[in-house]
Amino acid sequence: MAEEPVKTRKRLVINADDFGYCDQRNRGIVESFQNGVVSSSTLLVNAFKASEAVLLSRQCGIPLGLHVNLTEGIPVKMKCSSLTSENGFFKGKFGFREALKRGEVDLEEVKQEIHAQLQWFVDAVGLLPTHIDGHQHVHIMPQVCEILAVVMKNAGIKWTRIPAEMNFDSCVWIEEPRRSFFQSVVSQARDAKETFSTYGIKCPTHFIGLSTMGKDMTINRLKQALELVYNEKEQEEGTQSICELMVHPGYRSIMGCGGCGEGPDVFACSVDREHELLILTGPDLKDYLRTNKIQLLSFKKLL
Repeated sequence: MAEEPVKTRKRLVINADDFGYCDQRNRGIVESFQNGVVSSSTLLVNAFKASEAVLLSRQCGIPLGLHVNLTEGIPVKMKCSSLTSENGFFKGKFGFREALKRGEVDLEEVKQEIHAQLQWFVDAVGLLPTHIDGHQHVHIMPQVCEILAVVMKNAGIKWTRIPAEMNFDSCVWIEEPRRSFFQSVVSQARDAKETFSTYGIKCPTHFIGLSTMGKDMTINRLKQALELVYNEKEQEEGTQSICELMVHPGYRSIMGCGGCGEGPDVFACSVDREHELLILTGPDLKDYLRTNKIQLLSFKKLL
């Protein structure tokens, strides 16, 4: 259903994160692109099956962005640096953030790692990424987004993700501690938008995805979020709304297989990924998008 030629002001990019994580994730992303509503994906270049994901993207025509990773697995550039723990792995989602706060991370090494991941992508894919976002939202952290914005400007990459979801505070079904973490993401995203804009980096008008991850994804919640984005006032004023929906489809990872060097995490091995896959390939969401004349695009089509 991707890339429908519909004349509408309602445009939607549905991006599947973590391409390359493992065979099960790769298979789910391909299926959600071919038989569902996913229109693009972002590649984890340090993941166990990244090379296979590149081949699949080429065979299936999946537009690819870069999923910058500074938190999980083994770095591409330096195996032992301020970005890693003593075991040579990244410090983790919270460990990296705490190290940044304490001033323990060398920002020049952050820049070098981002450059190395971008170069790996270009060498493997043969093209620049259509966009860049961050694994576990590292790209909108204050110390990181300034570095990334400069790299993107110099490379000529024009699109990023700003995960500032509308009305997130009303999403009462999200439990702690995820809720507090997502609230910090929304807050940082709003500040990062200004930084990226200063360097000429663009982002979709709206974002959905924090409130609909894994088991939290339902057809009704997706509909409500999209209706909030494509509101009547904007349509009357003739505004062209571009929204990104962040998704994580796939089959359950096999414990000990895949990941970015340490094996898959608990979320990857849960049923949550398969739950998203069922919704993204099922008829209800496709029918809703078609009925409401919401045009599916990739970031490639926005260039």
